[in-house]
Amino acid sequence: MYDSWTCVMVKNGPGLIDEDVKCAIKMAACDLFQRKIERNKLRNDVCEGYIQTEWKSRAVGARSGILFHAHITADDGDYQVNFLLSEDDLERGAEFVRDIEERQEATLRGNFRVPVEELYVFKDLRTHKLN
Repeated sequence: MYDSWTCVMVKNGPGLIDEDVKCAIKMAACDLFQRKIERNKLRNDVCEGYIQTEWKSRAVGARSGILFHAHITADDGDYQVNFLLSEDDLERGAEFVRDIEERQEATLRGNFRVPVEELYVFKDLRTHKLN
């Protein structure tokens, strides 16, 4: 989807964070960036909780990014996660989030079509002979 986090610290977690959970947290950070808000509830198929930022940039060595805090519950337990994401990654991720939202809205309005026309051709298989 977009680049990896610059730095991540986990407190009170049962172990390594699952890739799906990492992705969900990063998408939530990009959603905050897109909406220009500091805090939001996070709820999806893999985790739920809260994410927040004060939009302060921090540096670790030569890398820098916006500091985010998340407190989430996933299938394998509760996590407190602090991480940095670069503004470039946030912009790319926000674009990705916008694309998903636009597709979902189009689907709800009935305007979205998958670009494979054969998926819209239905045949009555009851009338076809078997080989």
